[in-house]
Amino acid sequence: NSDVIGTVTATTTVNVRRSASQDGTKLGVVYEGETLDLLEKRSDGWCKVLYDGRTAYVKTEFVE
Repeated sequence: NSDVIGTVTATTTVNVRRSASQDGTKLGVVYEGETLDLLEKRSDGWCKVLYDGRTAYVKTEFVE
């Protein structure tokens, strides 16, 4: 995917959401040490990532 700007690694078990919201539909979880392709590091505390080939979001505080 040409939009990928890097990767992020989960520092703990983190929920993957469809939207950048605590109330967003939960698509799944990633576990400590797992990596995701990063699409955008947003200023609102969320990272836009690829998850199962789809655009999804994780809280920035739980990835590095």
